[in-house]
Parts: sequence; structure tokens; C-alpha cells
Amino acid sequence: MSQRAQDEPTGSSPALRAAQLEGFAVLIVEDDADSSELLAMVVEEHGARVKTAFDSVTALEALGGTQFDVVISDIGLPGHDGIWLVEEARRRGLQAPFIALSAYADSMASSRALAAGFLAYLIKPIDPTLVIQAVLRHAKPNR
Repeated sequence: MSQRAQDEPTGSSPALRAAQLEGFAVLIVEDDADSSELLAMVVEEHGARVKTAFDSVTALEALGGTQFDVVISDIGLPGHDGIWLVEEARRRGLQAPFIALSAYADSMASSRALAAGFLAYLIKPIDPTLVIQAVLRHAKPNR
């Protein structure tokens, strides 16, 4: 089941503005620079601190050195994909919740991601409201 079906918007975007994510640390793993920048802007606009990584290896290094409240990761990454990232993070005992981003809207892709350990599956292009709702639903604040 896609995240769109699971997380229908419950309010307008203005209702989700600033400070809802105050104190949250978010790692964004996205290889497309424009998408990464847009996603970071959306999350920062709501008060979160954001770190970005463009591949799985860099993301794992960041996860090893910082405690994140949530990780938002593209599935289609260069080298090791997002499925590998969440599985490797779990193998290393890292417990941050993971939210998947993907251009694939089919149920097979979402099932594979959820089975690997992602808690939510969001379809690109991203809907900022759904991203913020997913972060609020799945993040484990380390405040």
C-alpha cells in the first residue's frame, strides 16, 4: 500500500508550518541535488535540523556519528540502494526510523521497501504535506 493511501492530508499546509519539527534531527538521503535541496527546505521550514547525504555509504557514516530522529531516503541511490541502506543500518544496530521515497508507484516496490524496514513509502514527486505528516508520525525525537 502506498504512503499516499496511508497518510491522507488532515489539514492544509499553513496548519503544518513552522516549529512542528522543532528540535528534530533529520537525515535526507537523495542523490538528485535539486530534490535533496527541495526536501531539505520543506523539512527545515518546519523547524527541523537537516543533514543531507547523496549516497548510502555517506548516509551510514552520518548515522554512525549523529543520532537522527528520522531518515528520509530515496530508494534509487547510486551504488548501494535505499533498501541496502536500511538493512545495513539495522544490521549495525541503528534504530532511526526510515521513510522511503521512490518514483515507483507499484505495490511490489512499496512492499519490498516496507519489508526491508522502511516505515512509510512516499511516491515522487513529493507532496510536502505528506512528507511532514510522515515525519511527525514516524520520528522518534531524541530531544
